[in-house]
Amino acid sequence: MMISGKQYCNRRMQRLMLVSLMSCGLGATLTNAGVSVSDTEVPAATNSAAAPLVTTTGTIAAADAKNHTKETNTVCGVIASTKYLDKSDSKLTYLNFDQPYPNQTCAVLIPGSARSKFKDAPDVAFNGKNVCVTGLIASTRNGKPQITIDDPSQIKINDAAPVPPAPATNAPAAPNPTSPPSSPSSP
Repeated sequence: MMISGKQYCNRRMQRLMLVSLMSCGLGATLTNAGVSVSDTEVPAATNSAAAPLVTTTGTIAAADAKNHTKETNTVCGVIASTKYLDKSDSKLTYLNFDQPYPNQTCAVLIPGSARSKFKDAPDVAFNGKNVCVTGLIASTRNGKPQITIDDPSQIKINDAAPVPPAPATNAPAAPNPTSPPSSPSSP
């Protein structure tokens, strides 16, 4: 059977993803849960005849997470804003992808019970960073995708991808070194 170049690349990426997940221990967790990194659906649990199906398609952009609810995936993007609800009973931490709340493309929810597992406060450590988060993508009541994580191994800073530059300030733009200097015009 011949496969296209795109299919080959997708399968190769899936294998690399599985190897990467296994190296951080998450692959074994996903495998034990009945989830495989493939383009097919597999039962999420084997102890129930009516087990829900979970699809793992690999790595997706945060802006695309809305199209993958009820799937376990790795979502990547820049954390544009964070919020630690330290005064609430639940002590939730929110990490918002791509744009600050309420315009985030996807959110990461860290329950208060999991916050102490992180070496540094997640709302500080990941703010402004390009990260990849692995977990089940759920839809909130306002229709936004959200991933709840309860272990630091589910989120990684993605050093390989460049972080977009910070918004421009009122400082004058630097001259373009490839363009010739402009000559003064005469009145």
